[in-house]
Amino acid sequence: MTIIINSEVLSELINSEQLKVLKKRQQNSDNFNYYFSPSIGLNLWRSKVMIVNPKFIVFEFNKIEHMNLLILLRDIDNKLQRLVKSKNSELFNTSIYKLMSEIDNDKFTIRCYLPNFKGKHLIKCYVDNNEEIFKLPRVNTIIDNCVIEIRNIWKTNDKSGFNIELKSTSYF
Repeated sequence: MTIIINSEVLSELINSEQLKVLKKRQQNSDNFNYYFSPSIGLNLWRSKVMIVNPKFIVFEFNKIEHMNLLILLRDIDNKLQRLVKSKNSELFNTSIYKLMSEIDNDKFTIRCYLPNFKGKHLIKCYVDNNEEIFKLPRVNTIIDNCVIEIRNIWKTNDKSGFNIELKSTSYF
């Protein structure tokens, strides 16, 4: 079960030491992933599909329309980076890619992996509250609501970043 967070919920999870960071070696390499436990995620509203392929999707947001989301993402990014670095000294001087990319003065994006097994996406999809099979949306589609999960921070050699997965979409 994924805990949907905001700034207050995340602060409480961190301050009460309920949010743990689990370090796990990546398969077939000397690199590591730093997983969050319990699972944490966010509700996104009115997400515009910018890029989509079978492996990932990029959502685009207008900074003015979605200013609260941008402020929330900046805060979550800072808190999670501080938490992971405080628990794993090897990351202390490591630059970690942010949860979102601010691409220009008026837009920002979030890249999410699309979990799948044997070519079938493991993403719940609801259309008018009825569950349907997830299909890749077209570019410029607006998804009314989606849930994303902040799975972990990955580290490969001198690069690190957040791994975010799309968990569900809803169209009203």
